[in-house]
Amino acid sequence: MKVLVLNYTHPEGYPPTFNAINNLSKHFDDVYVLSTDTLDTKWKYDNNVILNLLNAEKDRFKAIKKSKWVKLNSYLNYLKTLYKIIKKNKPEVILIYDNVPFLFYYLVSKLMVFTKKPIVWYHNHDIFPLSSYKKYSINWWGAICEQKCLNMATIFSLPANERKEYFPMNTFKGKYLFIPNYPSKYFHGKLSIEAKKIDNKINIIYPGSICEKHGFEEVISILNEKIEGKEIHLTLLGDINDVYKDKLLTIAKQHDTIKNLHFQSRVSYFDVPDVMKTQHIGWAVNKPLDVTYATGGTAANKIYEFLALGMPIILIDNEHYRQYLQGNNWAFFSDLTESSLIEQIQNIIKDYQILSNQARKAFEDNFTFETSFENAINLVKKEIKN
Repeated sequence: MKVLVLNYTHPEGYPPTFNAINNLSKHFDDVYVLSTDTLDTKWKYDNNVILNLLNAEKDRFKAIKKSKWVKLNSYLNYLKTLYKIIKKNKPEVILIYDNVPFLFYYLVSKLMVFTKKPIVWYHNHDIFPLSSYKKYSINWWGAICEQKCLNMATIFSLPANERKEYFPMNTFKGKYLFIPNYPSKYFHGKLSIEAKKIDNKINIIYPGSICEKHGFEEVISILNEKIEGKEIHLTLLGDINDVYKDKLLTIAKQHDTIKNLHFQSRVSYFDVPDVMKTQHIGWAVNKPLDVTYATGGTAANKIYEFLALGMPIILIDNEHYRQYLQGNNWAFFSDLTESSLIEQIQNIIKDYQILSNQARKAFEDNFTFETSFENAINLVKKEIKN
């Protein structure tokens, strides 16, 4: 059996796709992957994983500024390569991540004659309303295709059940699956987690794309506080545009906290655990400013990656995140006021070692990617036999 996985950007920057590829390789004879080469490949994949990585700009801010003709050529190259892979290898299953590859497959499928149509499995990772895209952009067309052509999929999956209302489920004729964005046993589960200890500094970290939706402005304002004589430090690990970085630095200067605010460039997904060794608290705040962040209780992979690394977390205090995470000793909720943040940090460091151990155990017992993905693979295998 053969499966083709479509993602537009490199899968190693996209944990749900990356985890799927490494699990699929245990169940299929060949796993073909088509994406763009936006990152250096670090992972040693199983021998039956065949990567097709198309040339692309690795700096995403530079990529955004590319001319429309350069972008168009990139899209055409993806389409041509997709057509060739399907024609040559005839995969039984095509797993598609997000709306741009979904649009590309729709276009290619109109040009092909299938002796037997493949099973199309569409997984939407992040949902954004059509109004959030520039009109006539590739994402705009992808969002339209996603709504109009969902029945092209035999299987449709989401990392958050709350997002079903944004899709035409009342007319969808295929099978729906819920696949939360949890970390994997094969990578995070094999990490040796050293006992963490807080000495004279409390280190808080956020890894990922750095933007206005995570409450950085609020936490920066308390970095000059000391809790039980310990300084508070915040590390932002990932890509950030210059305008937003200047804004955060201005806030830090106003509160005299600039020495406690640290920026670190993006590192490989596989190097993040090394950075985390010196960190204590995971900053898992997602302000509910759009659908993606308002429904991140099971979809925000960072929440659960912190647990896998033995880190208690701070979350936004609202009904949605409490629904999924309340009652866990390692989850702390804040309304982002100064008093609330200080109180939650105090609560974390009181019993830090116990909370750290409980976080890791929670991942091992309840929050592994494989738990839900195995159900999906079993469904796919049944569909192949039908």
